[in-house]
Amino acid sequence: MKIGNYDLITIVVPIMGTNCYFLIKDKDAILIDAAGDGVELYNYVNNNNLNLNTILLTHGHFDHIEALDLFHEKFKSVPIYAFEGEKIVIEDMHNNLMDHRLKTETEKAITYVKDGSILNALDLQIELINTPGHTIGSSCYYVKELNILFSGDTLFCETYGRTDLPTSDTKAIVRSIANKLMKLNDEVEVFPGHGFRTSIGHERNNNEIMRDYVIEWAEKE
Repeated sequence: MKIGNYDLITIVVPIMGTNCYFLIKDKDAILIDAAGDGVELYNYVNNNNLNLNTILLTHGHFDHIEALDLFHEKFKSVPIYAFEGEKIVIEDMHNNLMDHRLKTETEKAITYVKDGSILNALDLQIELINTPGHTIGSSCYYVKELNILFSGDTLFCETYGRTDLPTSDTKAIVRSIANKLMKLNDEVEVFPGHGFRTSIGHERNNNEIMRDYVIEWAEKE
């Protein structure tokens, strides 16, 4: 799809049906999450003669990071970003649910940044919003200029990510969505880690699970 001067390409990677996104301007591209064995994603870059600029990680579960080894091998100079609190998920097999560790050189290539950090890529300012709950360091990426949010497994269409996994916290994810994401304007389009895209306005009005829990938990920090 076209968003202003940018193309947004969604590639759904089996087995978990993970949405990986390429945000593209001319031939420069950002990759949001790197799922599966990476072959389909890598082929897309090659077949379209893209210059990979940046990799952004929403969180550290295997179905969002498993292709990092391949991408770091092929694009060693491309920066990889994640929230600083997610290091204990990305580098721990119990927490990230992988059956193997990332290569040491891949782990060392990840730059961990703070909540609210602004990442500059493709002439855009991309804000990392830490939204703990699905994992302790889950994050979303907000591109104000394009009015879009990459929500990872924090916010889905009319629901939210699982909170029965290592480092998950149901109350934390409710607070993250209510106190951070719902402060964005209704027109912000949301591109989640699984399933269909939505908008902040749609979720504000239709996400019944969130609305029920928010009454009790949202402002209780």
